[in-house]
Amino acid sequence: MVQAVMLVGMLLAAGPVPCDEDTVIYYDSGTHANWWCSDRDSFGAAVKFTPAEYPCEVLGARAEVGYDDGQQVYLRVFDDNGPAGKPGTVLYEEQRLDIPHGHNVGFRDYDLTAPVRVDSGDFYLCFWQKNFWDLLFGTDENFDYPARQWWFFPDLGWVTPMGMDAADHLIRAKVRYGTGIEEELPGPVRPWLSLSPNPASGRVRVETGGRRVAAYAVTDASGRCVAAGAAGEIDLGAFAPGVYLVTVRTDSGRSSAKLVKE
Repeated sequence: MVQAVMLVGMLLAAGPVPCDEDTVIYYDSGTHANWWCSDRDSFGAAVKFTPAEYPCEVLGARAEVGYDDGQQVYLRVFDDNGPAGKPGTVLYEEQRLDIPHGHNVGFRDYDLTAPVRVDSGDFYLCFWQKNFWDLLFGTDENFDYPARQWWFFPDLGWVTPMGMDAADHLIRAKVRYGTGIEEELPGPVRPWLSLSPNPASGRVRVETGGRRVAAYAVTDASGRCVAAGAAGEIDLGAFAPGVYLVTVRTDSGRSSAKLVKE
């Protein structure tokens, strides 16, 4: 469950992830393959996002969307406190008058007028129509993350996208990490984290100098969260070769280290 508040300003934070650098979280391939729309009055297309660390600010969406008739499309941020972790509380809603008309392939940025702070859990970004045939949204060529993609129908509620061409939505989250870290962890982040072996190709031990691991997140070079958990090991079996950033939170703070997958 997300604890979220609307922010007007930001606190600068020390740490390995500067708070003045924005990150885009995404789970799609970036390749347009299809357009979807709905014949229902009130329809939503949502994607669930997992921040690499907390707290973070949700700054907006980077998405491929359009509309047909009228202009009744809204951008929403949902908490993950719905049944079985589905979208629950609406944390933000804004009608968007800057969505292009028709089928315009390519990502556009849709910044929020005020960021939403996320202190724990997942959040959802959703483009929502309030009239028939308003919303058009792009998808990629494969359905790689079905647990993160959701459609809302008035008569069905939140359901996994269906149909032969169902695939991952071209909806991404723009976030900023580090906001408010000074309040939680005064001073610099201590370099007590070590990863062994490193470089590695299989399992990696997360060593924290005796501190209990509360959670870890692994991000790739683009800032995309590729793994998260709370164990003392990370399995690199499914990772592509490259450099990753591992951020670990314990009962006494956080630390980050680079990890190389051979």
